Amino acid sequence: MIEIKKFNMTDAKFIQKNLSEWFVKIEPTLSNIKQCIKKWKNSLVFCIVYNKIPVGIISLGEREEKTLVFGIRIIEEYRNKGIGTEAFKLACSIAKEQGYKRVISSCAKTNLASKRMHEKLDFDLLKLETNPAGYEMYRWAMDLEL
Repeated sequence: MIEIKKFNMTDAKFIQKNLSEWFVKIEPTLSNIKQCIKKWKNSLVFCIVYNKIPVGIISLGEREEKTLVFGIRIIEEYRNKGIGTEAFKLACSIAKEQGYKRVISSCAKTNLASKRMHEKLDFDLLKLETNPAGYEMYRWAMDLEL
């Protein structure tokens, strides 16, 4: 069974051990992670839980009015099981309830699992572009039906 829940302070060690690569702008110390958990309280950032085990993080961050940016990270041994797809659907249900209308996302051209997930979720492929670091990235968008 897949569910999403808000992170709490007891999840900080799980995040540090399994999801530290999520933090690119700060050092993933327990103190910094706990500060993030406090900030996430009123946002669309969730812990992904599979059969009562935390396995990842999903976020839908507001980019512009009524448009969200999608991000997800699943622990490696739980990838390719449909967990991310189902977690995204759950997060989008909450986003729709809050009045959001669109989700945008990007993934590396080499990330075939992410590409498959976007296709399975009926994202529209907007373009293939090269980011400033030189990586080819797919840019995706999906309208949320109300």
